[in-house]
Amino acid sequence: MIEQLGLYLSENADPLAKQIMADWDALGPREPWHRLPPSMDHDHLPDMIAKLAATALITYFGEKERKALAWVAVQHGEHRFELGIAEETVHREYELLRWALWRRLKEKADSTIASQGIIRLDSALSFSHAASLRGYHRRAIEASDDWAAMMDRFITEWSFPSPIQ
Repeated sequence: MIEQLGLYLSENADPLAKQIMADWDALGPREPWHRLPPSMDHDHLPDMIAKLAATALITYFGEKERKALAWVAVQHGEHRFELGIAEETVHREYELLRWALWRRLKEKADSTIASQGIIRLDSALSFSHAASLRGYHRRAIEASDDWAAMMDRFITEWSFPSPIQ
C-alpha cells in the first residue's frame, strides 16, 4: 500500500505541485510567517515530489533513488542562492512541503499506512533539505572541500530508518 501512495505522488507530481502551491498561497494570509516571496518560481517542485516518492515510498531508500533526490535538491538550493533568496526561505519551503505531503498522505490512506508513509517521507524530506542547503552553500563548500567527495559521503552516510516490520 505504501508503494501505491508513492506511485500516486509520483504519477501526479505536476497536478499535485499546482495544488500544493495553491495550498501555500491560501495558507499565507492565515499564517503570514509561512508566506513565500511572490516572485519565487517552483520549477523544481514536481520533480522533487516525484523523487521523494521514488526514494521513500516506491523503493526503500535505494541508492539510485537517493542520488537522484540529492541532486534535484542540490539544484534547488543552488537555484535559490543564484536568485538571491534568503536561506531561511529554503527552510520554510521544506516545512511547507512536509505539511502539504503529509496532508496528501492522510487523504489517500488509512492512518496506519499514512503514518508509515509519513515516517519514510519525513526521512527523505530531511535528506533532501540537507542536500538543498549543500547546494545553497556549494561555493563555500567548494572553497574548502572536494565537492564530489563531500556529496558522495553525504549520500552514503545519511542515516535512513530501518524497514518497519
